[in-house]
Amino acid sequence: MEINKLLNNTQNIYFGHGTGVENDEIVQSIMNNGLRCSHGSLYYTSITLGVGSQISESAQEMLKNWPHKDSKNIVIVSLPLQYKIIDTGLTYNQGDAAYYYIPDESKRKEFSLTNSPYVMPEFIAGYYDARNDSFISNPRYYENLPKNEQSNLFDKVKENYFNIIDNSLGIDEYKDIVKDLGELGWQFGLTDEEVEKFQRRKKESEIMSQIPSELLDRNLKLSNGESIPAKQYIEEIVMPCLPINDYVCLTNGAKIPTSHFIMEGVIFDCQERYNGDFAKCIKENVLIEETLNQNEKGGQSK
Repeated sequence: MEINKLLNNTQNIYFGHGTGVENDEIVQSIMNNGLRCSHGSLYYTSITLGVGSQISESAQEMLKNWPHKDSKNIVIVSLPLQYKIIDTGLTYNQGDAAYYYIPDESKRKEFSLTNSPYVMPEFIAGYYDARNDSFISNPRYYENLPKNEQSNLFDKVKENYFNIIDNSLGIDEYKDIVKDLGELGWQFGLTDEEVEKFQRRKKESEIMSQIPSELLDRNLKLSNGESIPAKQYIEEIVMPCLPINDYVCLTNGAKIPTSHFIMEGVIFDCQERYNGDFAKCIKENVLIEETLNQNEKGGQSK
């Protein structure tokens, strides 16, 4: 088998993980649920094989004679280089973390997983069987998925990438580091539009976290008389129309925290005075331009 023709995506870096036992169930579990990262990092779980089509002869030979317990089933992880994060002091050990997820409780119970980071199953290309020099592809590998599923997957990856960097160094500082290392091939993985989208999404999540769950569990009526859960009402009707900022400027001259406006102005006042018609509520009560201009004045927290 010609490994470099098989692992041929030149925009990806490939890793190998020896399962240690010849058990097809373990391999199938990894392809279905992802690869658990020992100590929270792929670094401790795998061996780097190289960039696509550039796998060295020594790495190819290692696949046939895997050093970990003489493993015969070698799981192949394939990660696009675009969302790899530079290891700095504050992002140490998170170079590949944009491709990780932590299984929720129900999935942990159903598939006997742990509360640890796992490489997403969509980045498990398959596994190499050293016994007969063959490769079994993972049907869930992202390159095998329809375009719409790939788009949804990479939206998660991009958001992970954004949050890891924003929560550690901050986007601007990280972009400066990338610029300094540009000659080494490093590039920032997101467009300005994507950064803006994830900043808004993060701010929306922060605002939602400040609203008590008992209020989000309520049902709110729409202007057509139907009712939907408050959380859905806020996410689908309020957030797209409301300038997302720390504060909302009201027509009566007051400036109140956005979460308070949602609790008082949306969950109560909009329901009682406007019969659930948020478009009318926001038009009569919110100064849109003044609220938006807080961004220019540093009103939005980073």
